[in-house]
Amino acid sequence: MYKAALLRAAWSVSFLVLLFVFKFLLCNKLSGQNGLEYSEVLSPVFILLQLIAVRACHLH
Repeated sequence: MYKAALLRAAWSVSFLVLLFVFKFLLCNKLSGQNGLEYSEVLSPVFILLQLIAVRACHLH
């Protein structure tokens, strides 16, 4: 029971962290504070999409 709760907590934390990093990088890119390319800014979204795909294909 604790293992399932720990996995859900890890999923939620990773989702929130990746979303925060994406928003932070996007705000910095749009304000012109750094010279990142859009592919670098969108990399947390790509990772998040991979995690969602793995979770969707996971059989219980």
